[in-house]
Amino acid sequence: MEDSKDLMLSEVMERLDGDKEFLLELATEFLASFEVSFERLRGAVQRGEYGEVDFQAHTLKSALGNLGAVGAAEICGELERIGRFKGDLELGGR
Repeated sequence: MEDSKDLMLSEVMERLDGDKEFLLELATEFLASFEVSFERLRGAVQRGEYGEVDFQAHTLKSALGNLGAVGAAEICGELERIGRFKGDLELGGR
């Protein structure tokens, strides 16, 4: 599988010393918790809870970054900044 601008598996595999089983464990753990985390983030955006937006977006950003999903991690990073600096949540609620 080749890297793209949004998914950097080669970097992840390098950090994991090529351990595909561990990558599968990380991905499985992420997927098991993603829906709950995403819904928490969505709810915080809708309610205008900046601190919770910051926290949930940061959590997702870190997990996505660990899996090499740089494009999705960047989006979460932007939501994190919006939450931290009380930006326009209208853009994040779509």
